Amino acid sequence: KRFTSPFFPPNLITEILPMGKLNPGSGHVTPTDHFYVLRDAPGGADRNYVSAPADGAVVHIQRFGQDQPLDRDDPSSSLVPDYRLILMHSCSFFTIFIHLGELAPNITAQTGNIQLGNSWNSDNSSAIQIRSGEPIARFGQRSLDWSVHDADTTLSGFVVPKHYESEPWKIHTTDPLKFYDEPIKSEYITKLVRKKQPRSGKIDYDVEGTVSGNWF
Repeated sequence: KRFTSPFFPPNLITEILPMGKLNPGSGHVTPTDHFYVLRDAPGGADRNYVSAPADGAVVHIQRFGQDQPLDRDDPSSSLVPDYRLILMHSCSFFTIFIHLGELAPNITAQTGNIQLGNSWNSDNSSAIQIRSGEPIARFGQRSLDWSVHDADTTLSGFVVPKHYESEPWKIHTTDPLKFYDEPIKSEYITKLVRKKQPRSGKIDYDVEGTVSGNWF
């Protein structure tokens, strides 16, 4: 299990917020299982693509119920689509991107137009085979979510793993950067705002008898 291509050029990333964030105001009442990858707001159109970090198959694409401004701080900014995409690298190893923009032509050629609030699934069609480094979708807004899940790894720091039955992938969350070799790995690590170990953050930090984590 190795990533062989940058998912997005490191020089275009301004910072990466690690896993484990809590923000009830945005609906995150349990530690976030993903990185927040940030870039500068593009001037004009969104031209930069997110690419597959390794060979795999696109198995699910969800389009959210409304498009979003390319630059949320600019009321006149053009609207871009808002997608969640699951990329399966093996039967047990997945990458999830959330808040992607316009899908790449090689994807839409097989999915057709996905209407607002609708989804495309490989259950009803063939999975979309994709090679490492091949474009998936444009970056979208100023930030996107990126997570990696390995069913062969189960996090041990949850006091009550059963609480995650409705989101079964979360207990299999793993550090995306550990699957990269140098120099790509270090290029992404330098973008992480967390300076203490673990640099990529942690989501299973339950401490029974306290408000830490999500055991209660």
